[in-house]
Amino acid sequence: MKTLKKAIKISLILLSICLTNCSTDDIIDETPSAPLEVTPNTITLECDYNTDTILTNHSNGVDYIVDCQVNIDALVTIEPGTTIIFKTGTSLYVNSGGALSADGIAESPITFKGEQNIKGYWRGVGFESNDVRNKLNYVKINNAGSSPINSTWYNQKAAVVVFKTIHTGKLSIKNTIIENTDGIGLAVMNHITNYNSADLNVFSNNTFNNNSGAAVRVSAEHVEKIDSNSTYTNNGFNGVSIRESKLDDGIEHIWQGIDYYIDGEIDIRKGIKILPGAKLQFSPNGFLVAKYNNAYINAVGTASENIIFTGHVTTPGSWKGIYILDSNNVQNKFSYCKISYGGSASQTLVSNKSNLTLFNGSYAQVTNCEISNSNGCGIIVGVSTITGFSACTINQSNNTFQNNVSNDFCDQG
Repeated sequence: MKTLKKAIKISLILLSICLTNCSTDDIIDETPSAPLEVTPNTITLECDYNTDTILTNHSNGVDYIVDCQVNIDALVTIEPGTTIIFKTGTSLYVNSGGALSADGIAESPITFKGEQNIKGYWRGVGFESNDVRNKLNYVKINNAGSSPINSTWYNQKAAVVVFKTIHTGKLSIKNTIIENTDGIGLAVMNHITNYNSADLNVFSNNTFNNNSGAAVRVSAEHVEKIDSNSTYTNNGFNGVSIRESKLDDGIEHIWQGIDYYIDGEIDIRKGIKILPGAKLQFSPNGFLVAKYNNAYINAVGTASENIIFTGHVTTPGSWKGIYILDSNNVQNKFSYCKISYGGSASQTLVSNKSNLTLFNGSYAQVTNCEISNSNGCGIIVGVSTITGFSACTINQSNNTFQNNVSNDFCDQG
């Protein structure tokens, strides 16, 4: 008996040591929890708000509960510290005549959360209003993504969607945590039949965690609003996903040194400046193209912080590449870049595929770059042999070429 008691005692000691020293910081607990505390002071929100309303932090537990799609057609202001829980499949929707100002503070954030702590429990928050008062500041949004917020206009699941319909949605989002979404964290739309986009007014110091889709999904014109201080962990894509779109607003767009996923053509008619440390991953149909003399791609990294252009899948030809077309702009510069796995398709009138193509009088400076694993040439420079087209100019030095299927440098001009 003494031996048995001793064995039990040793087992308990070992279990205690394990529980004390085994960290669970990297484990995300998705076990459904008990409902948050609903008190006698908890109020069920109405399904339609047509007059200005203030939602208050009036309860020690849950302040409000949502059991429908709440349609907002006036100004709804939410006080710091307010907690709103959502029954399954419900949502907040800010129509064109409404506004939602959820303005918390660091010590007293606003909480939007599922009634149960289950990923994808409720739908999310949609903005179809272009009111400048639309704001999420110090807000925690948890458990969204049960289904699309408005599938007529956007058929992807997301915690927050800024819509572009016949109306243009607008949102400022700061100091906000979006997590445990069964879908995208934040989606900012462009119109389904043209490149016109919703408006991302401000984006700074946000956190995206454990969302099954991309942390953020935007058009190219929104990328300059994305800061470098926001954090992305354990998402389907830990960074900014960019849909096919055009930059033609006449200004230089600066892209921070963070991670991007590009799944279509980014048509650049002015210019982008990509900062050191950026990593751009492309789908098979993804590519960058700078068109005409006002357009340029300026990607100047450093020896310690390269800029990376690569396929999402690391095989030769897993994306199209970078094209400089009809642009002799001296701002076309690539320095300390790694360009790899391009060449899924060639540019019209160019006979081969490449990681980087210059066409019809274009200019680029390429220095200290690694050009590798192309499904064709490393770099193509052309064309002057076709009537009406002129030769290109490339200034290159100290570049490294390796594992390109065709020649490293193909001069077709």
